[in-house]
Amino acid sequence: MLHGCKCLNDVNTVTLKTTWQKIKGVSESEPNTEKVELNEGELANIVSKIPGSLHCGIKDVNDWLNCDCDDPGYHIMTDDKIVNNIRSEERVQMTRKMTMMKRKNVPSQSNALQVLDLAITWMEWQEE
Repeated sequence: MLHGCKCLNDVNTVTLKTTWQKIKGVSESEPNTEKVELNEGELANIVSKIPGSLHCGIKDVNDWLNCDCDDPGYHIMTDDKIVNNIRSEERVQMTRKMTMMKRKNVPSQSNALQVLDLAITWMEWQEE
């Protein structure tokens, strides 16, 4: 069994087996619920078959499995924190929209110069 990995015991073996079968291109209509135990060498051998991981060894597999053992993958937030995060994201999106709208409504410098020239010409042709 993988001795160096603290979090592997939290992963269901059916999940691991199904995942590796998908990676290897094997499909099963019904997942097998038998308990599968892999040692570091067997897992490193499976990982080495994935394109781009030819030089993956036992140490690499252990490092990969242990890299986030202390992080459960979610963050505990209060209701106020969740609401503030959503409002903050909405403010950022609204600011981006407003900036884009302003950019669309502002003429370029060359267009502004042409309009100004036309206005000056029009004013010169007017009788006082």
